[in-house]
Amino acid sequence: MRLVSILLLALLAAGCTPNGTLTLFDSFGDDDDSAGSAADDDDVAPDDDDDDIAPDDDDIAPDDDDIAPDDDDIAPDDDDVVPSDCDNGPAGETASAAALASALDIGTTELVSVVGSTQAEMMAVRTGLGGLCPIIGPDVALLSTGQVSNIEAAQDFDYPGTGPDGAAGDLAELTLLLAVPPEASSMRFHFLFLTREYPEWVGGPYNDAFEAEVDGPAYAGPVARDSLGEPFSVNSPEVVPEVGVPNWLTGSGFDKDGATPWLRAAVPVAGGETLTLRFWIYDSADGIFDSAVLLDGVQFFAEGIDAPTVTQVWP
Repeated sequence: MRLVSILLLALLAAGCTPNGTLTLFDSFGDDDDSAGSAADDDDVAPDDDDDDIAPDDDDIAPDDDDIAPDDDDIAPDDDDVVPSDCDNGPAGETASAAALASALDIGTTELVSVVGSTQAEMMAVRTGLGGLCPIIGPDVALLSTGQVSNIEAAQDFDYPGTGPDGAAGDLAELTLLLAVPPEASSMRFHFLFLTREYPEWVGGPYNDAFEAEVDGPAYAGPVARDSLGEPFSVNSPEVVPEVGVPNWLTGSGFDKDGATPWLRAAVPVAGGETLTLRFWIYDSADGIFDSAVLLDGVQFFAEGIDAPTVTQVWP
C-alpha cells in the first residue's frame, strides 16, 4: 500500500493525472485550464507590432503633402482659379499708375517704380468689365486706346498723334520696374484683349494691338505673342466673338465685337535681380475704333522655365 502511494505521488510530480493525461500549463496565464479547453483571452499575449493594434503613422495622420501644398511656389498656383461674379464699378473713374500696379497684385517689396500713360483717361482700375471678372484678387488694371469713362457705352475716342505711327492712332502703356525675389525663377501675368476692330477689319489695315515685353538678365524681349508669333490683334486666332460662355461680352462695351479668353503669360527671371515689365496697347492706321486690355495677377514662382509661354486659363 505504501508502494502504491509512493508511485501515485511520483506520477503526480511528473505531471500525470490518474487517468493518464497531462495537465496543461499556459505560460501566460493560470494553470487552471483543462485539457482540450480553449485558452482564456487574457492568456494570449498580443503581438506588439500588430498593425491592427497600433496603426502606422500614415494611418493616423496624412502625409505633409496632404496637409499643405507644395511650398516651392512663391505665389499660390492659379491654375484652378476662375473668375467669379463681379460688377463693373467704379465705372467712369480713372486711376493712377500706382493704383494699376496694386490691382496687378504686385507686392510692395517687389515694386520699385511704375510709370503710366500721360493720358489719365486711358487707365482705370475695375472690379470687372461687364461679365469679365478678375482672375486673381478683387480688381483688374484696365488700359484702353479710348476713354475708360465711356468704354461700356461703346463710344470710341481718338487721341490724335499719340500712336506709334505718328499720324494717327492711340497709345496707352504701363511700365513697371520690379525687384525679383531671390528664390524666383519665373514670372506670370494674366491678360484679356478686346477690340472693336473685330470682325470688320480682320485682315485689313486697321489693326489695334496689345504687346508686353520684359527686359531683364534672364530674358529680354516680347512676352505676349499669339499662336502666330505676332502681337495680339484683330488678326489673332485667339480673338473670337464667343468662347462657349453665353453673353460673355455683354455689358463690356465690346458686346458685338471680339476678345481673347483670359490668358496667362510666363517668362524666365533671375532671382535677386531687377527687370522692366512693359504693357502697351495701340491703334494702327487710325484712332477711330478702340481696343482695351484687362491685366491681372503679376506673380513670381520658384518653378523655372526655358522660354516665354502663353496659355489659356479661362474659360
